[in-house]
Amino acid sequence: MMRAAGRWLIQRAFPLTATIMVVVPALLWLPVWLDLVGLIFPGRGIGLVLDWVRDLGPIGLAVATFAETDRWRRQYARRQALAVQPDTQSTVERPDELEAIVAGIVGPAPVGKTATTVGLTTGVHGAGGFGKTTLARMVCADPRIKSRFGEHVTWVTLGRDIVGSGDLAAKVNEVLAQVGPPDVVAVSSDAGEAGRQLAYVLSQGPPRLLVIDDVWRLRQLEPFLLGAKHCVRLVTTRNQELLVGRGLSVEVDQMTEAQARRLLTTGLSAAIPGPTEDALLAATGRWALLLSLVNRILASAERTGVRDLSAYASELCARIETRGPAAVDAVGDGVRGLDVTDSRQRAEAVQATVTASTGLLEPDELLRLRELTIFAEDEAIPLDLVGRLWAASAGLADLDTRALCRRLAGLGLITLTAEDGGRVGMHDVLRDYLRQSMPSADLAELHERLLEIVSADLPRIDGEIAWWQLDAQHRYLWDHVVEHVRGASGAEDAERLATDLRWATARLLRSGPEAPQADLVAAGTPRALRMREVWAHNSHLLASTRPSAAVSDILVAVLAADPDWAGQAATLKVGGATRTRLRLRDPLPAAPAGLRFALSGPGAMVYAMSRASDGRWLAAARDRTVHLWDIETGLERAVLTQDERVVTPMRAGPDGTWIAAAYDDGSALIWDVASGRPVTEFNAHKARIAELAVDPGGRWVATLDIDRVVRAWDRQTGRALLRAISVTSIAALPDGRLVMGRANGDVRLSGVPTTWQQPTLRGHSGGIIDGITVAPDGTWLASIGSDESVRIWDLATTSERARIDGWASTVAASPDSRTLYVGSSVGGGLRSYDALSGTPLHTFTGHRNAIYVIAFAPDDSWFVSAGDDGVLRFWDRATGRSRGILRGHSRWVGDIVVGPTGTWLASSSVDGTIRVWDPAAAAPAPEPMRVAAAAVSPGGRMAVLGSQVIGTVTMHDTTGARTFSRELDRPAALAVTDDAELIAYTGFHKKGLWLAGSGEPIMLDEEAEDGRVVFSGDNRLLAAVDKAKRLRVWDCVTHEMVFERPGVWAVAFFPDRRAVFFAVYDETSEENKSFAVDLDGTIIGEYGPYGYYVRAVAVAPVTEIVAAGDGSGYIWLDLTQAEGSGFLHGFDEPIAALAFDPMGTMIVAGGAHGLVAVWSIYQRQPIAAFRFADAVLAVSWNEEGVVVVTYGGVHRLDLLDWPAPEPSSEASDAPEAGRD
Repeated sequence: MMRAAGRWLIQRAFPLTATIMVVVPALLWLPVWLDLVGLIFPGRGIGLVLDWVRDLGPIGLAVATFAETDRWRRQYARRQALAVQPDTQSTVERPDELEAIVAGIVGPAPVGKTATTVGLTTGVHGAGGFGKTTLARMVCADPRIKSRFGEHVTWVTLGRDIVGSGDLAAKVNEVLAQVGPPDVVAVSSDAGEAGRQLAYVLSQGPPRLLVIDDVWRLRQLEPFLLGAKHCVRLVTTRNQELLVGRGLSVEVDQMTEAQARRLLTTGLSAAIPGPTEDALLAATGRWALLLSLVNRILASAERTGVRDLSAYASELCARIETRGPAAVDAVGDGVRGLDVTDSRQRAEAVQATVTASTGLLEPDELLRLRELTIFAEDEAIPLDLVGRLWAASAGLADLDTRALCRRLAGLGLITLTAEDGGRVGMHDVLRDYLRQSMPSADLAELHERLLEIVSADLPRIDGEIAWWQLDAQHRYLWDHVVEHVRGASGAEDAERLATDLRWATARLLRSGPEAPQADLVAAGTPRALRMREVWAHNSHLLASTRPSAAVSDILVAVLAADPDWAGQAATLKVGGATRTRLRLRDPLPAAPAGLRFALSGPGAMVYAMSRASDGRWLAAARDRTVHLWDIETGLERAVLTQDERVVTPMRAGPDGTWIAAAYDDGSALIWDVASGRPVTEFNAHKARIAELAVDPGGRWVATLDIDRVVRAWDRQTGRALLRAISVTSIAALPDGRLVMGRANGDVRLSGVPTTWQQPTLRGHSGGIIDGITVAPDGTWLASIGSDESVRIWDLATTSERARIDGWASTVAASPDSRTLYVGSSVGGGLRSYDALSGTPLHTFTGHRNAIYVIAFAPDDSWFVSAGDDGVLRFWDRATGRSRGILRGHSRWVGDIVVGPTGTWLASSSVDGTIRVWDPAAAAPAPEPMRVAAAAVSPGGRMAVLGSQVIGTVTMHDTTGARTFSRELDRPAALAVTDDAELIAYTGFHKKGLWLAGSGEPIMLDEEAEDGRVVFSGDNRLLAAVDKAKRLRVWDCVTHEMVFERPGVWAVAFFPDRRAVFFAVYDETSEENKSFAVDLDGTIIGEYGPYGYYVRAVAVAPVTEIVAAGDGSGYIWLDLTQAEGSGFLHGFDEPIAALAFDPMGTMIVAGGAHGLVAVWSIYQRQPIAAFRFADAVLAVSWNEEGVVVVTYGGVHRLDLLDWPAPEPSSEASDAPEAGRD
């Protein structure tokens, strides 16, 4: 009792000391302190806290102090010792081995005494699957071990794949992070050096049990055995030689006879005769794995009504004996069973046990089971399809099919569900086993039989089965018919189907752009894989459209230049020859050099990207989902969606098995990659989460919300570990600590969950910390401050190494931790500095504006930078010279992820696209013209493009395809007349509105900045809406302002009168509205309110219908000369541009993500659509069709087979304002 009390006091020395230090002053001066704090900090929030403390009183405050500090102590202890719990589900008990190991570690305890440490190294050896790890966990849970070591038990698992020194050092550092104090930084990438650092930390700490699990090589073990005499090691291994001369080694072998009998009969209600039990034990070699399989077969037999379990067990045993390596000694004077030390025999024994299940089937039943192996792996097979196959093979009726499936399911050979009329599944291990014994000719015949059955009702066109006319309900066949064709008649026939554009288009319309790509991959021929490339490069254009058939029009344009697809594309007709459609007149731009895949977009902005540690998949967060793609094929693996929450930051766990995602409602989830399901949820935040950091050891996740509150929480349980306020940036250190940049310019380091030891780095002169980067070796970090400086901090001394002045938008540490790279937020400056001294090393020229991301090759030979200009620039790390560029994004790039081998990288942009590149393709190239502003003339005859890079605009004659240039200052907004005689523009990064004619440009407005400008149809008037939302209308002849209105978002002229139609946001009523107004100020009409903001407006000629396009994709129509309103929908993007055709009966809209659609004003849904890779800047009509200008250039579209005006009754329905 006294010893226990003493241990309790020693363990809680810190909480008790802290309590005394609080309670004594509190008894004397608590009221005075509270009043003084209230005077200094008079805020309401501080007052509530002070009132709470006052209500507690000195005693309550002491209790609260003790409870909180003791909680810190316990959390710190749990951090030091990775909890090791026994496998509670295991029924395998090994008391003899357990006793031997525990005695080897602590020795037998004398009566009345505590056990003491005996051996410094104890080993557990045995073949794979014999329970070594389970036994080690039981040892850790033994009361004697807990009494000796308390919470100081640490576990590390190695495994066969830990080969290189760096991998081994990472494991040693993992242990160091668990056992060391918070300020210990694991820095070495050399296993020997890391082992010496671990030995030093262990020698300074309490007695500890270190479990080193699954050791394969002596080299793996050596770093963990250095020094630290009071640290005991428990080693599990398959190689007994590793333990020779290192202490006690206990073998984990066959189960004892008593243990084996208990496992064999667990859960059985009937007894098995002794001789039968003996024979089963011999046949399975008393191996737990096989005994469990046999136990399951017997339990299944009881559940299905077997009355004589004894006879059944005897039959089962006979089957195993005859098909496996074991035999029962018929003489009875001994049992010769399975040799569990022979890996070949173990494999054969597993096979024999599985065969015991299939051997219970009648021959015909076994044949039917084997026939199921032709179906796709890990797929739910429709029961009616199985029935049709079995009906053709054996004449089974539906009742017989369902009865046999129930029998097979009862034996555990298949799964059977009632979903969708019945679904059948087969485990891939069983499927592979059954297929191995089937001749390839038999498998091909079964595939052929299935295809004959399902194609019986399909027509033959040009001698080919019209698979594209499959019934829509046959999902399984749509997804796998190419695989069955390959199985039946080979890769060439599979290629013929997968490359048939009729089939590929049907797959596209049914399942999206990844489906035809999956078929081409399944065909697997070199030609099919090459033909897949054009789909991979353009899949971001082939998302679904309305009308649905319009995606085939985009497909035709995509395939038009491909030599293998072009011939089929030219004759493709979907939805009938007279369907209204948009046809691209000019070819689409060729795929950028080095592009492997375009994974998504255009669409919602990509918030974050991350990859698996082995580089097998890439994840991206956009809108309400996290998408995962296979990096080898570019095909989508999973979509992680939770309700309607919008994903903000996202990051993959260090082992690649889980993903942490945060959301706009303040919640965060841990997703299991394998299952695609959330496994942990954290809901403590009250505001949108803006940043996320993951512990390199995978123990915790930290989330920072827009209210500047950071919370760290346990990744597995969701339990809160730490909370801090006034935090503006976070990062994780390699040693498991959290770095917090604060709103006062400080940088604080904190253990997780330990918060009481927090070194603070001070040096920034006020302001906030905008960003933090941590050196890979954990010896330093760099912070970006709003005081226009970057600071480099030494983590060992917590002192400032260097200061770098200037505005920075990003910082990055090189993989060798020797160099810091700083990207400027203005001017495109990119420089490198020595991380120890801050000495400048190289200046990299090429970028013109802000740089947002820097990423490195795994071998540190090159790095890539990107930012506002949308170009990926590659640099040689050693020389600082350019290696070339890759370009394809039309707008700024916000994130880059480099693959672990350096053979691929992914980039994401605000244009909504994610592109996967081959870095080796980077090459010098001319400076690209990045479109910054564009416009189309009112009559659609002239388009103009301006750049932020050069002082020249490019003019496009849209009727004659003539292109010419004109010198002009860099524009932020543009407008052009049909004859190209006048150009209006606002300046880039400078105020002013200019009108350029044949002479020098004339400044009309000195205050205008950015915004948008537009000419009237007669070129006499110019309207400008600037950055401040001021609408000003100018006379282009007199250069006088003739109209002004504040709060305007978009404007359009009436065709034949001096009047404008504009959209406003009324701050008084908080409503989005629009007005038609004569330039003398007379209001023609007021329209709305709309439920969403309006950024595009248009006025129809002749009819003077006004249209307002909102952020939800709706177009609101109103009549200016009569009562009446309506709306058009079916557009899935915010509308950025609108234009009526010359007759005023059709309208074209361009979206913020590249979608273009045409409506008849008499039909609510679009009649035609097209999609471009870049956001639409302007749209118009001319006598030849539709003109669209995007960030990618000028595009001309022909509208084919458009319908004659046919008023629809529903077009005049007055809609509810703001309907979504």
